[in-house]
Amino acid sequence: MSLDPLNDASPEGARCALHEDVLAIAICSRCGSYACAECKRPGYDASVYCVGCAPTHQLAERGTRFAANLIDQIVVYAPILVLGILGGMFEDEDSAAVPLILLGILGTLGALVFQCVRVHQSGQSIGKRMMRIKVVRLDGSRADTARIIVLRNVIPTLVGSFCSVLSIVDPMFIFGNDRRCLHDLMADTIVVNVDE
Repeated sequence: MSLDPLNDASPEGARCALHEDVLAIAICSRCGSYACAECKRPGYDASVYCVGCAPTHQLAERGTRFAANLIDQIVVYAPILVLGILGGMFEDEDSAAVPLILLGILGTLGALVFQCVRVHQSGQSIGKRMMRIKVVRLDGSRADTARIIVLRNVIPTLVGSFCSVLSIVDPMFIFGNDRRCLHDLMADTIVVNVDE
């Protein structure tokens, strides 16, 4: 008899991989081991895991995620905002306005590149690092750079620029029990606390 990982029915005669004298009630969706009631663990993705494979991360709080996003927005947009305002103050003097605005654009592009490097290295943007949270896959494994940048950031931003309703709906999803925004659902990611 084959056992569906989400099914709690006991496989005929199967024993727990950790407690050989106890009947198994589930199969780990990651490693395929049998698990008894004591060893069975639910995952963020509603799958069943054994005690050895269960994700151990704690989901990040909504306020912490908001603060990290706010910090990231300030880091990226501050150069162009500040230098653009300064350039506007010198708009009558062609010699000062254009270099300041160009410097602001370069500063914003540099901040974006730095954010991408940080995400590649640790799964954390500057704001997420400051708030001690990071992006991981739904099963707790490392989320690759392309998934974080493209699926969680670029695509929602592009779609949101054409359909502003998405910009409102996306963050509203965080009020669900799994604390996942729409971009998290698209990228199969969660945001968790970091202990280090």
